[in-house]
Amino acid sequence: MTADRIPHRGARRQGGAAVLTMTLILLGLATFGALAVASGTLSSHRGAGTDQRGKEVYAVATGGLNHALAWFEEHAGSLAFSDDDAGGVWRSAGAGTTSPVTATAYVDKSLGTDAYDLAIEYELLSTLSATDPSDPLLVRARATGRAEGDSHVQRTVSVDLLLTRKSVFSPLFAAAIDSFSAPAVLVEDGLSGITGTPEAYPLVDDGIAIGITRGGTADVATGNLSLEDGGKVGALSGTPSLSEAVFGLSPSGYDGDGNPVGANAAEQMLRALAERHPDAVKVVDSSANWHQSLGSADEPVIVFFTEEAGCPKINGNTTIHGLVYFETRDCQANGWGKATIYGSVAFAGAPTKLSANTEFHARQLDFSYLAEAEGGGNRFALGLAKAELVRIPGSWRDF
Repeated sequence: MTADRIPHRGARRQGGAAVLTMTLILLGLATFGALAVASGTLSSHRGAGTDQRGKEVYAVATGGLNHALAWFEEHAGSLAFSDDDAGGVWRSAGAGTTSPVTATAYVDKSLGTDAYDLAIEYELLSTLSATDPSDPLLVRARATGRAEGDSHVQRTVSVDLLLTRKSVFSPLFAAAIDSFSAPAVLVEDGLSGITGTPEAYPLVDDGIAIGITRGGTADVATGNLSLEDGGKVGALSGTPSLSEAVFGLSPSGYDGDGNPVGANAAEQMLRALAERHPDAVKVVDSSANWHQSLGSADEPVIVFFTEEAGCPKINGNTTIHGLVYFETRDCQANGWGKATIYGSVAFAGAPTKLSANTEFHARQLDFSYLAEAEGGGNRFALGLAKAELVRIPGSWRDF
């Protein structure tokens, strides 16, 4: 009987080993499956996180680009491109305080620890030094958003721009107002109470010698004003304020009757220009009468009398070649005499009592010498009218 039991025990041992082996195999498969599921779940979470950060970084890039475009309109004249020809660039990286963006401006507040860097770049698609000032100036604005902790998560968006200047007295697509041509006398709402016989000359025979921006020709009472060489009174279409017509800038506000008040934006622009060209641009705060002759046919000037200055009298054998602008709306111009203006005199509001012995000669004013003085004809340099950016349809790119 002992001999008969020995094979039976061996069979039982072999069966237990098989069960153990199968159990280990199943346990290994279960462990592998669990690890695979965990890995898939982790990858899914990572993918979701990357996708979320990708969306956030895209929002950073698009928001930053829109901000950069507005900033570019205000600071185009101060940017130093790496080259004046197509391909020249300006980058925000390393630009210091002149940059439109900072690294801390785009922290994701909802996630707390996520932060994003934004880099702005402007690339010239045409030359800054075109021989014809009416040639369009093209610029590509580019914004790149990048996650600080995941440098591989980044998006870049760009758009191509046409840079123009807003002024009804300049070439339509000029990048800078090299040429400015307006009537000899320009008023906003009207002209009345003229005494004596001041003289106004149009640019060409039978042309417009007196222009009005917001009113009609009936609001200009020429009275004793002598319109020479067949000069006429003309009204601009669209009724812009004087500041909008001359500088392309809206006034600082409007009074209760809807009248423009001030031209502060233009004043700020011209003060910055006067710092670079003190002999060519004068921003005057004093109410003292003006006796200084300025400018020439080749090098005209801009004289801007602020609201604080009021309406000083220009007299005393004074000759000015250029644009003379009075910001105050309450200008009584009596007391002018022995003054000759070659260019344009612009009065906000409705001036009165323009007096005798004054000559106004419309001239086309060429300010290109200012751009040349700033280093070779940079068409951003002049800044007589505000830069305006026009987005070129179909040029938007994101990648």
